[in-house]
Amino acid sequence: MRRGTIALLLTVTWGAVGCVDGQRYDTQAAELLPSGMSGPVDAPKGSCWQKNITPAEFDTVTRQMRVPLQKNPAQSDEQTKATPQYQTKTRHVMVKKRNEAWFETLCPAQLNKALVTALQHALKAQKLYHGAIHGRLTDETRTAIRTLQHKDGINSDVLGLRTAESLGLLRLAKK
Repeated sequence: MRRGTIALLLTVTWGAVGCVDGQRYDTQAAELLPSGMSGPVDAPKGSCWQKNITPAEFDTVTRQMRVPLQKNPAQSDEQTKATPQYQTKTRHVMVKKRNEAWFETLCPAQLNKALVTALQHALKAQKLYHGAIHGRLTDETRTAIRTLQHKDGINSDVLGLRTAESLGLLRLAKK
């Protein structure tokens, strides 16, 4: 039996991002929520959210199955006892279901230059960010955010509220 893991990388981490009060997070167009979606049902008004999607995981199971011998009337018994025949059967088994979960993020108005500068310093201290400290939310900064949050099971480059809190950044966020 041979096993290979296929992580169905539909990491179409369809980064569903939105703010409950109708604002949209100012990020790439692919991350914006479709019209009408803004967060979990019980989200407080004025809060911002993103959907974290964990793709399903599958194992590929391959087996060698012995094929029953077909007795051919034209063959002698000695010929039918020849080498056994095998057939390869492959199937995919889901080992982990796809999961969708909302997590609260900072809203765009809260992401001021002082907060992003402090964020870059914090990411640099953890050796996750290697760029210049300039207070702009660049691709390099977003990659470091994703790496940091991935440890908590969040596959997103949008700064989560819990992550910002754990880094001590909430005091810098605009209210």
